[in-house]
Amino acid sequence: MTYRFRISNVGTVMSFNFRIQNHKMVLVETEGSYTNQITLDSLDVHVGQSYSVLVTADQNEADYFMVATPKMYKSNESSDSKSLEGIGILHYANSLTTVSGPLPSGPDPFDIEFSVNQAKSITWNLTTGAARPNPQGTFNVSNVTLTQTFILHGSKGEINGWPRYVVNNVSYLTPETPLKLADFFVNGSGVYQLDQFPTHSVNDAAAYGASVVSGIHKGWLEIVFNNDLDVMDSWHLDGFGFHVVGFGNGDWTPAARETYNIFDPVVRSTVQVYPGKWTAVYVFLDNPGMWNLRSQHLKNWYLGQELFIRVFDDNPNPAKERQPPQNLLLCGMFESFLSPVPSPAPAPQAGWYQIALNEALRHIPQGEEVDENKVDEVHLEPQVQRRVRPPHDNIPNPPPPSLRAAYRVLPNERCASAIVPPQIRAGNFQITNIMLTL
Repeated sequence: MTYRFRISNVGTVMSFNFRIQNHKMVLVETEGSYTNQITLDSLDVHVGQSYSVLVTADQNEADYFMVATPKMYKSNESSDSKSLEGIGILHYANSLTTVSGPLPSGPDPFDIEFSVNQAKSITWNLTTGAARPNPQGTFNVSNVTLTQTFILHGSKGEINGWPRYVVNNVSYLTPETPLKLADFFVNGSGVYQLDQFPTHSVNDAAAYGASVVSGIHKGWLEIVFNNDLDVMDSWHLDGFGFHVVGFGNGDWTPAARETYNIFDPVVRSTVQVYPGKWTAVYVFLDNPGMWNLRSQHLKNWYLGQELFIRVFDDNPNPAKERQPPQNLLLCGMFESFLSPVPSPAPAPQAGWYQIALNEALRHIPQGEEVDENKVDEVHLEPQVQRRVRPPHDNIPNPPPPSLRAAYRVLPNERCASAIVPPQIRAGNFQITNIMLTL
């Protein structure tokens, strides 16, 4: 019988090597990508990573050790060291023999080249039918055009006497106002400065920053992770997969692209970076939003080794990026704004904007065609009428100048205005009518 084992490193600090006594493992998958099948005696699993292996129960009916031991850590016979070993038992159904003998030996935990070579051998299986993240049905990245390159050095720093982890000597400091709120209401003004973070160089002195960089929508981004630490690191980007194209020593240079695997690089969500080395990945930025790029090592992440990539798409299609809900809680610089008041829950099938739009469409003259994506104005009336571009649900009363400027009325040539029933509201605002482009 052959069994599938799913192996995940859900720790926060250490990589580990996994092996099963007297058994081979066939690697078949990692983080949603089918791999070219390779047979292994042991497997290095780094923080945040997962693998699937096939194990055939072809040995004598007995019990066998399964063991995970930490990488980059010198073990000894002390109880503290033994407590870092994960030990399990593979029990054959008819076994009458208890597990015995020493634990199965693995590679030298400090043999980085063993781990690098194993990582390079893990490639994408292009012949297995499966969903793939590449655009337009392509299965490799040999023909893509890079639109951006980020070179990111992860290291330690000291700021005001406090130890921090930094990326290009910037340690992320979480602002009082959430980035996405600031991005939505005031384009980040007063909270972060877009593209102030150095994506190709290391600042002279370590400093705090709310690091937000632009990612080109539907562009190919090359990220080079340089690990200036003396321990392993892992990186993860929310919302996307990494095409892992290369590993190398020392500082990366453009000439290193000649060594890339661009034909069958595996796609995974978390990639390891070895101490004193670099890892290069390609990312296709097809997902609009504000996305966190961070070290998966909890201490590094908590102490500032992260940044955000803002992928902007001006297409208002909610299928790409949904608008905030009506009951969005405001905080930070928006805390003093008018909060949503308790009210009966709206119909689950639609929010106020869609209800108003549907009602307006009923009043459009017969035979006229309306582009629902070109709604120019929604008229809201607390005490005086205000005109804003939809579909914002949480509108302060009155809007501050900085917020008022964020709303703009689009010019139109032909439009139709429709009265909206009085029970339809946007927060504390009464919707009086809606205007649509014909």
